[in-house]
Amino acid sequence: MRNLKVAVIKCSRLFKYNFIFFLFSVSVFDAIAEEPTKQRLKSSAPISSSYWYLSLGQASIDTKIATQQGVKNSSTYIRLGWEGQNKKFVYGAGMSGFLYSDREKFSQTVRENIGGNVRSASSSADAFNLYGEAGYNHWFTNHINLGILGGYEWVLQSERGIANCTDCRSEDIDISSGLYLYPRLMFRTGKGFGLTLGYHHYLTGDVRNAISISAGGGVVF
Repeated sequence: MRNLKVAVIKCSRLFKYNFIFFLFSVSVFDAIAEEPTKQRLKSSAPISSSYWYLSLGQASIDTKIATQQGVKNSSTYIRLGWEGQNKKFVYGAGMSGFLYSDREKFSQTVRENIGGNVRSASSSADAFNLYGEAGYNHWFTNHINLGILGGYEWVLQSERGIANCTDCRSEDIDISSGLYLYPRLMFRTGKGFGLTLGYHHYLTGDVRNAISISAGGGVVF
């Protein structure tokens, strides 16, 4: 019985040492196999870049607020912006706008600012914003990266009115924007042209989310 116990102890120790050696071997092999991939990705990702883009998408607004303000709870979303990249850190700013689907349009006889012609015109409803954002890009290849950014959007003007006329009627539309998270998937060519599919999730304000596609170009250093 004692001999059997000793044999079991010896076998368990042998198994333990062999198992440790096996784990060590796997770790070394993984490190050796992964290094060329890391070097390839590291060398393929741009060190820095300067990039201009135009985005077009659809935004969702809080239903209760939209009803109170006389617009539908979805709007066209437009962004025109610039973005810089330093290694994996990205940062940018630009202008954005919401083109509301208006439920409370009005018409008015107006005199045009340019030309002075008198005519009947209908109102439109929109918002003009500024935004700033920053975040991180992870490059899978020299063409594809996944980014996560955070930013803030300021609503400078949100109203229903008639453009290009004197003393025209206008009404404020009280819909706010605010803090957001912006995950995105980007495809970029070696010459700087890029396409991006992005999703905005708003943490504050009356806008709930937005999905957009962007196209642009710039210089890769």
